[in-house]
Amino acid sequence: MLPGRNLKAYIARFRHASAPELAYRAGLALRIRKLRATVSAGRRFVEIPALDAAEIRGMQLPAFILDTDESAIGEILGGRVFTLGEEQQAVERFERETKDKYFADVRSGPTSPDIRTVWEPARLQHITTLLLYARANPGLDGFDAVRDFARKGLLEWLRKHPFLKGPHYMSPMECGLRIPVFFYALRLLDNLTPEERQEILEALYLHAWWVSRNLSLHSSLGNHTICECVGLVFAGGVFKSAPEGRSWLSKSIELLRQEINHQILDDGGPAEQSLGYHRFVLDLYRLAVGFLERNALWDCRELKPRLELGEAFLATFRDDAGNAPDIGDCDGGHAVAPGIRPERFVER
Repeated sequence: MLPGRNLKAYIARFRHASAPELAYRAGLALRIRKLRATVSAGRRFVEIPALDAAEIRGMQLPAFILDTDESAIGEILGGRVFTLGEEQQAVERFERETKDKYFADVRSGPTSPDIRTVWEPARLQHITTLLLYARANPGLDGFDAVRDFARKGLLEWLRKHPFLKGPHYMSPMECGLRIPVFFYALRLLDNLTPEERQEILEALYLHAWWVSRNLSLHSSLGNHTICECVGLVFAGGVFKSAPEGRSWLSKSIELLRQEINHQILDDGGPAEQSLGYHRFVLDLYRLAVGFLERNALWDCRELKPRLELGEAFLATFRDDAGNAPDIGDCDGGHAVAPGIRPERFVER
């Protein structure tokens, strides 16, 4: 999360921060302050490189394993989104109250929902569910209706939440998790107009631009960093013909290589002492590996032994039905969507 969200936590962190970290965080705060007037005035401040649509059509999605059914699709078509148990109306009310504010000026009040429950539906994983289910079931009754719902839902979200306004740009991690959804839409929706395709492409670029300048580094390194890097992997692959895109790809791969030995301990266990977060982090890595290798962007073989170590550790806690106990903190998040996971190299 960016500076200004939890003052006490940042004061405690600053007491033990190195000079490079202090300089990095000061730069973040200065950038956020300088952008306020630009965003409020509606001025364009990021130039987005042109991209040939054929480049995206030739790209491959990672492999996924779906454990969802038509009843779940029906619930989404009926208006359900994932809110971590919070009432959907409370989330939507908070969004309406804050949608026109510069993201750094958004504040929660005593009656506001937990901010994590506001962010959860904005991961757009209900859109992912529709897109991937339709792709796996081309003969689905109502196939076109499902895709059209996904298209309309995504475009509506983008128009309701313009860049850097409202609560959904407070966390670079959340921005990173949305980027793959934009890619899935660009790759799978052939019912987009050229203008709609450009709108989604610009959102993808802007999200990556923001994430790359607000990475969770230094004492903030952790699963947030992994989420951000996964987003940059996808954005870097899409914009690999542009210098900024190549920079995103290079930086995200560098951090994923660096962090895998921190996130997965030598015995395969989780650095965060949580089985739920361990599954989350492992699936994030699987998502990145699948995208990178399927699009010949980087050979990920050096990551795989550590990932297998992590899978083996988790397997020791599973019962015969494949269930594991809730050990440690967990917010119930998913790397892709509930009921959908990236293909794992060894299924246990």
